[in-house]
Amino acid sequence: MLSLQPSRDKSTQHLDIIDQQISESNKVIKKLLVLTKGKPLDLTPVKIKKLCFVALTFLDSEENTEIGFQFDPPKLHVIAGKIIFRQILLNLFLNSIQAKQLDEKLIINILVRKKGDFNEIEISDNGTGIPKEIQNHIFEPLYSSKEGGFGLGLSMSSDFIARHKETIEIKDTSNKGTAFLIRFPN
Repeated sequence: MLSLQPSRDKSTQHLDIIDQQISESNKVIKKLLVLTKGKPLDLTPVKIKKLCFVALTFLDSEENTEIGFQFDPPKLHVIAGKIIFRQILLNLFLNSIQAKQLDEKLIINILVRKKGDFNEIEISDNGTGIPKEIQNHIFEPLYSSKEGGFGLGLSMSSDFIARHKETIEIKDTSNKGTAFLIRFPN
């Protein structure tokens, strides 16, 4: 975590934040390059709750955003590549923000639970939903229905999740929002 000292001026504080984010971005890019070359993933035990909170710190969220959490059990962890999995969560959070309905409060709910032989992470929002005609394409590389979108976030997330031997799917979507479900074997 970044510790800001009250005696420093705002410009220096902002430069420190930018420097930290560039450093984190470089780590993500290096990890992505490793993945594209097919090298083994750096898998470690990852506390899902902590990683969700870290991913949320990278968001430039608005005041009109509410984030709900439910962790059962609270200290659930999975074996994953920490930086890559944080990026997957961040991609899903960013998609929720981009799907925000005009003039409505954005609500993102994060549910983490054990269910049978799986650990599940469900991320849902009250956004515009994903139209039926594009649902089969959202995990395809370079496919985007968003203006200015590159079509990399969900496709890379899907590839990373598959390499972790997990699954991601649309659990539910309508004009009242979307829920993604990520499942890890216990």
